[in-house]
Amino acid sequence: MAAESSSGIIPFPSSSLRFEHNCLTFQHQCLSTLYNSLPPGSWIIDSGATTHVCSDLALFSRVSPVSGVTVSLPNGIREPISHTGTVHISDSLVLHNVLHVPSFQFNLISVSSLLKDNNCSAHFYIDHCLIQESIQGLMIGKGLLMNNLYILDTRVNANFCESLLVDGHLWHQRLGHPSAAKLTDLTGTIDE
Repeated sequence: MAAESSSGIIPFPSSSLRFEHNCLTFQHQCLSTLYNSLPPGSWIIDSGATTHVCSDLALFSRVSPVSGVTVSLPNGIREPISHTGTVHISDSLVLHNVLHVPSFQFNLISVSSLLKDNNCSAHFYIDHCLIQESIQGLMIGKGLLMNNLYILDTRVNANFCESLLVDGHLWHQRLGHPSAAKLTDLTGTIDE
């Protein structure tokens, strides 16, 4: 498929692009398809979003009312923002400056805001993405690819990820109460 412009033919393989009024436009996937295919309350990990958006006020831990402010969506529609605040997705995954947009159907995690506010990194792969805190590299979130969108897997419990860090006392108990010297010897062996 191709579109014709004053400068010639513009080839593109997808019907999701169209050339109209001297403007090349990306046609977003039909929202009704997304509504029916994503679990309710899904968190979309969005590298194009500039701000986090949440539709459920009950998820906010801190909230401030806002009036007379709107957000412009990719489809050109402006929706009112009723509140801003903080959402704790887990103990280790906290979103700040989240916009509460009651009419929005999904929740958005802005990748740029997430990385900046949480000192973490995001790694995108063909079928999933990982969110890791920067100090120890622990996974604090995982997204699964659904309908060409990365959706936060809320079943991955951050406590499970954190449980992978085990202190010396727990190893002492698990290994039958060896001496501190033996544990130190084992630590050197495991790290290598």
